[in-house]
Amino acid sequence: MAVEKRKVEFGIENAYYAPMLPDGTGFATPIPLIGATGCTMEVEAEDVAIYADNRVHLTIPGTDITTGELTMLQLPESFMIHAHGRKKMANGMLTNTGDRKTLLIWKAWI
Repeated sequence: MAVEKRKVEFGIENAYYAPMLPDGTGFATPIPLIGATGCTMEVEAEDVAIYADNRVHLTIPGTDITTGELTMLQLPESFMIHAHGRKKMANGMLTNTGDRKTLLIWKAWI
């Protein structure tokens, strides 16, 4: 069973993220993600071997799994609040609430 990997790196502009709606039915309006400098996407596929007569009889391509990395200069305050569950205090400081959120990150143009 061979694992095939393909890795591609992109420059990036006009990146956005969208917080999940409180009821979990979809995503809110996308918000610009200022400071994105690069995006790396990696596709990994593992073949599935079917055995017969004590040998590999058939090899079926597995499902592709795509993972990625987003490189940022600095995370915007709005992203820290929406994605990391931070709360802005009266003095302007962000504090950790321990309440991480589900969100979608998407790049508009590469």
